[in-house]
Amino acid sequence: MTGEVVVLAAWQYALLLLVAFLIGTMGGALGLFVWQTVTLNRQVDQLLQDLPQDPTEP
Repeated sequence: MTGEVVVLAAWQYALLLLVAFLIGTMGGALGLFVWQTVTLNRQVDQLLQDLPQDPTEP
């Protein structure tokens, strides 16, 4: 009986580590995606500001 409890505890610990790793990975990927999107938006805004103005517009 004691051996079965140890095996069950080990499985629960392994699953807990797996879930924690997956949550951390998804959080990191989401953070990277947001950072890249914000950086890209800033670069696009800067490029649009650097474009020459159309002299025909009022």
